[in-house]
Amino acid sequence: MSYAGYFHTPLPPLFVSGYPKSGTTLLLSLLDGHPQLIVIPEELHFFRNVLFAQNARRGVRVATGLKRFLPAEPGERGNWSQGKPQFLGGYPEFDDHKFSDLLDRALQQHRGGKDLLLRLVDAFVEADGSTTDGHKWCVTKTPNEEIYFPLMRRMFGADFMFLYIVRDPRDVYLSTRQRRAILGWRSKSAFNESARMVHFAADWGTRVRVAQRLQASQANFHVVRYEDLVLDTQAACARLGQWLRIENSTALHTPTRHGKPWGGNSVFADEFGGISAEACGRYQRLLDEPTWSGLEWLLRKEMAELGYAANSAGPRLGWRRRAALSARLRLQLVNFGFLYKRRQAYMAARYWLETHRRAR
Repeated sequence: MSYAGYFHTPLPPLFVSGYPKSGTTLLLSLLDGHPQLIVIPEELHFFRNVLFAQNARRGVRVATGLKRFLPAEPGERGNWSQGKPQFLGGYPEFDDHKFSDLLDRALQQHRGGKDLLLRLVDAFVEADGSTTDGHKWCVTKTPNEEIYFPLMRRMFGADFMFLYIVRDPRDVYLSTRQRRAILGWRSKSAFNESARMVHFAADWGTRVRVAQRLQASQANFHVVRYEDLVLDTQAACARLGQWLRIENSTALHTPTRHGKPWGGNSVFADEFGGISAEACGRYQRLLDEPTWSGLEWLLRKEMAELGYAANSAGPRLGWRRRAALSARLRLQLVNFGFLYKRRQAYMAARYWLETHRRAR
């Protein structure tokens, strides 16, 4: 592949992902300050919103985190990073007008697929006044991106890494429920709450099983636990650095965002001065027993494999309740499995057609 027109020698990508509210932002913020990494501190959503978009320019400027590095529209104040006070002004140190011009240049010159992603990153690095010299990886983050791993392999071969973070599903469910409440998506009945619990278990379980299979079969796929990061940061970051083949720098122990201290993006409005384990096990205080015991039953296999212990040795649910939940979960798993494979097949077909169209 020719790199003519690039400002810098492209770096292989490191994709950071995980289920929403599992700690993907924390993981990205720990990587942010490492001297051998170039980190884009906002979610990219490249594969979902840009790669095959009819209007790639609109996709980049509207449906990716790169929009937060572009000039604000007249009268608009960017909702930078969930309204954290230190980011209400966005990234004033970043040359947003230069970045806007460089993005347009990249979108005019790209040859699709891999070249499009690398040119977007190249534009970011140039506008940021940085360089790829001495760096090993360019890091981007988007939740639920493990579904695109086969497509990434087609685009980059073995020249990329994928880092997937998991978190106790009981805490994840609590955070997603809190986020629904903030957005006004409240359950109107116990039935709706039960249905959402089964839906969550099927979605989370499907994605985590895929991640486990990929870790077992692919050397460039790695799973890390959120709890390990916050409870034993130094050991977890040492293992992470070894896997990435980068220096075990103390910069990995301090969360930052574009080089500035980062206080977290908790849906519970918590602000932290560094890494905190306060969110671990929060479900025990804020989830009712039928909900967390139901999740333990539905996800008992996945939790055991990932090292998440149940709250009790035996089931807390009656056999009728367990049978009903299991039956609904089986139906959901069939549905999720079908949709998951259909999405992967669709993306593979689109990539094949796009590649052959450009090769003509």
